[in-house]
Amino acid sequence: MKRKSLMAGVLASLLILPPVLAQETKKPPQPTVSEESVSSRLENLQRLVRTSSGARRVAASDNSKAQDYQKQADQKLVEAEKLLGQGDYEAANRQLGEATALMFGAIREVGAAKEIAQKQRNDFDAKAASVDVLLKALKRIAAEKAAGNESSETITRVEQGLKQAQQLASEGNLDAARKQLDDVYYQSKVAIEGLRRGDTLVRSLNFASKKDEYTYELDRNDTHKMLVSVLLEEKMKSTNTRKMVDGFLAKAAEFRAQAERKAAGGDYKQAVELLELSTKELVRAIRGAGVYIPG
Repeated sequence: MKRKSLMAGVLASLLILPPVLAQETKKPPQPTVSEESVSSRLENLQRLVRTSSGARRVAASDNSKAQDYQKQADQKLVEAEKLLGQGDYEAANRQLGEATALMFGAIREVGAAKEIAQKQRNDFDAKAASVDVLLKALKRIAAEKAAGNESSETITRVEQGLKQAQQLASEGNLDAARKQLDDVYYQSKVAIEGLRRGDTLVRSLNFASKKDEYTYELDRNDTHKMLVSVLLEEKMKSTNTRKMVDGFLAKAAEFRAQAERKAAGGDYKQAVELLELSTKELVRAIRGAGVYIPG
């Protein structure tokens, strides 16, 4: 009987324990949003959306998407203020959260557009500087070879074209400016090539045979080798630049040697392909040294 009485007491104690344990493990109640916290957040967001430097930057931009975000954010503030007055702090706080996301989106949108525009301008300036280098090279070679009126006219056209490109860029028309740069670059390159060969360069890409195309590609390869010397003369004084350029030149020389061997065996098709690879390495050398070259 004593044993039964003892077991009954243990069971009774177990029945009493669970509610105590449940009370100990019960999650604490989530804090509610207070009127004070919502009011403070509303005041801060009103400054962000309406009067901050970011707000002024968005309003002054021509980015319609960013401005739409800003308007939506302002509408969220109006709704939040109304809900705050009605005592619905949770709903007001949610509106403020959405307003925050919208306004930061507006600021990011303007910042991204500004960064893109700046990158485009930086690219143009780098290309314009490269065209200027090529123009100086053209003038120097023309003077060395005592070139006549034709070279003088080309130099004048290139100078005018470069000025037009810079004018277009200053007006914000960077697409047209870059196209103009490509045109004057090509004119300069062709003029230098003509001076190197001692004649007026007229090319037709309608080849009568693969052998003729091979001759053309040889000439194009020679031109780019010459451009490496002309355009990178100053830059090659840097040990790091010279090492980088020499790597590309070594590959270009190997491809050209292979092309010449193929041509000697009569395989002009393969020779043309190898010469194109050689010229690509020369272009990479020029670009790698920081000089713009199209194509």
